[in-house]
Amino acid sequence: MTSIFDPRVPAAAFDEFLVDALPAAREQRSWTEADGALPSLYLSHGAPPLFDDGPWMRDLHTWALSMPKPKDVLIVSAHWESAPSRSRRRLRRPRWSTTSAASPAATTR
Repeated sequence: MTSIFDPRVPAAAFDEFLVDALPAAREQRSWTEADGALPSLYLSHGAPPLFDDGPWMRDLHTWALSMPKPKDVLIVSAHWESAPSRSRRRLRRPRWSTTSAASPAATTR
């Protein structure tokens, strides 16, 4: 592949990234209250296309491994009316928490 962005192979960089990332993530120490607050991170769904950018994923993963693994992750999106995205590999079932007045749970009451 001459470019990290190959439209013929969507998320190919992600598949290659997982080979080394998963074993490292399994060894990562879990967060405890003694660690204090973890930083927040904003990832846009626009550019760069994260799952096609191997170097960027590796940089982000290296940064993440420098901290304890969080117990929960909060994802906020304005696109709740669409089906949730799914990765090709199921890593673990997330615990979801929805608090927005515009969330599906709020609109179906």
